[in-house]
Amino acid sequence: MAADTSGCWHAAPPPLQIVSSVGSGDSLLAGLCAGIIRRVALPQALALGVACGSADALTIGGGRVDPAMVGRILAKVEVTPL
Repeated sequence: MAADTSGCWHAAPPPLQIVSSVGSGDSLLAGLCAGIIRRVALPQALALGVACGSADALTIGGGRVDPAMVGRILAKVEVTPL
């Protein structure tokens, strides 16, 4: 979930076969920050963060994120306004 003065959103990844959650929170935060730095709207930044964290969870070892996998997951992230 993320919120700002324009609203509050929940983002959910597609079903995935998780390998390890180590580092996934850090990757989520990095993706969220990357979206914010790129000045995209908060819902899209949140979706990028969820995609990055999810992609990390598909590998062993924190911080291993495949950009192509992030893109595939990002296309399936569902962002819902609350």
